[in-house]
Amino acid sequence: MGSVTNGLEVVSDDQCLRVASNLASVANVAPHAAISRMVEDLGLAEGARMPREGVPGAAPVVPDHDAARTVALSVHTQLFPSAEADSGEYYLLNAAPCLPPDLSADLGLVDVTLPPESVSAEPGEAATEKQLNRVIRRLRPELLKRFGAGGHTVPGYTMYTSLHPRVCDHCNCLILDYEYFTYNRSDVAGLDSIEYDLCLQCAHTEDPSALRFPVPKLKRTSVPQIERVTCWKGETGDVQFERPVIRTPLNPDVLRFPRPHVDVRKGTNGECQSDIALCQEAARELQNTIIPEFIERVNSLSFVPDAPADLLAEMHAAGINTRYLARIAEESTQPHICEMVVREMLSQVVCVLLRDALAFVAENDELSFADKVDRSRSVSIRYLNEIFGANGEREGAKEAWAYMGSLSVQKFGYKLDRDVLGKVFLPGCVRSICTSIGLVLDTEVEFDFSVEAPFTADDIVRLGCVLTQMRRPDEISETSVALSRAADLDTK
Repeated sequence: MGSVTNGLEVVSDDQCLRVASNLASVANVAPHAAISRMVEDLGLAEGARMPREGVPGAAPVVPDHDAARTVALSVHTQLFPSAEADSGEYYLLNAAPCLPPDLSADLGLVDVTLPPESVSAEPGEAATEKQLNRVIRRLRPELLKRFGAGGHTVPGYTMYTSLHPRVCDHCNCLILDYEYFTYNRSDVAGLDSIEYDLCLQCAHTEDPSALRFPVPKLKRTSVPQIERVTCWKGETGDVQFERPVIRTPLNPDVLRFPRPHVDVRKGTNGECQSDIALCQEAARELQNTIIPEFIERVNSLSFVPDAPADLLAEMHAAGINTRYLARIAEESTQPHICEMVVREMLSQVVCVLLRDALAFVAENDELSFADKVDRSRSVSIRYLNEIFGANGEREGAKEAWAYMGSLSVQKFGYKLDRDVLGKVFLPGCVRSICTSIGLVLDTEVEFDFSVEAPFTADDIVRLGCVLTQMRRPDEISETSVALSRAADLDTK
């Protein structure tokens, strides 16, 4: 399934549609109507026939402004059958178009680092072409799969904050606080044992004469730390450690093909009035709830990453994109977290620079394989020395840092310059870069970053290839290079 005419027509078959519908259900993506463009918009005469470019043997397309196709995923999704005939397996060439856009910048929740002159469309209206070209940032699938407009809990689930929950004997409600009042009298001759629990709310607000026991006679009790677990238990006994919300699907083509207002209102029980308003609510939840809660976990040391990879994995699990690393660096109160985050941002921009340089070498058909290996070694060493060498006044070093500074602003909204080298753990940064691009350095060498050229060609043990995703050999094509570069802009 996909479109080779920029949404003019969606090409698919029945089996492909079933696979796409299953993917959409898992990803919490809303089906929507993709309406063909008007003939006049395409600059074609009435009745003109347009060939379906890229679809061998297919009949020409006759543009029809009345035609519409309901699609489960985005019209830009490219879903293809496996090379094995009749296997029933499909694969995504690029999953990014399946995800709705992150409208945080349009809401003013983040700094706009892309062209600022573009403006948001009114709710429900088609976006301008300028806006469509600007919005390349998408929400993560981890956020989508648990997003619900209004945040309503699935009926039948009850929240508990303790392994041994208590009920207030005055209001008959579960005690969710970690502190409460209790009165406990064991069996005494002629007297029955009594257990009486009172929540803080009732203790502070109720008339003392209405309470069974006066507060001064009660003992203030705390839930042991080991028993403090927040979970939701369903009527059938299943337990969820994340609040189960009534999920609300988002439209990945919201800026080009928004759904009718009545469908959105019905699907959200009146919480949102338009598709764009729904995506804006998801952006607000990310910026105002998810990211602050993650930063609080980091600052309180309830989560302590051992390496940048641990931090990124936890961010992604929470639904936070890599591009928000700068916000974590700015709001974190833990120095080691700030250093780790800045080091990771530096590693990522250096990786982009090196991958582009190595891609040019690999794509040079005039070089033999041996020459490409030698050229790749020299290119890698030259760039590493220009970036990490002590002499920052060389023309090559200035050009490299100018590019990296521009890219870091575009990618993270954070300006990187040479001063950052004195603030991060350089050996760890270099090892992270080399792992990402498949460059293996001699582990016995201790690099001296106080000299002009800390690296030599002899330090390279091996040049390898890194595949960021699992692919069958017959599915790897030259498109992988373009997708790898796109992934570096964090459009995933």
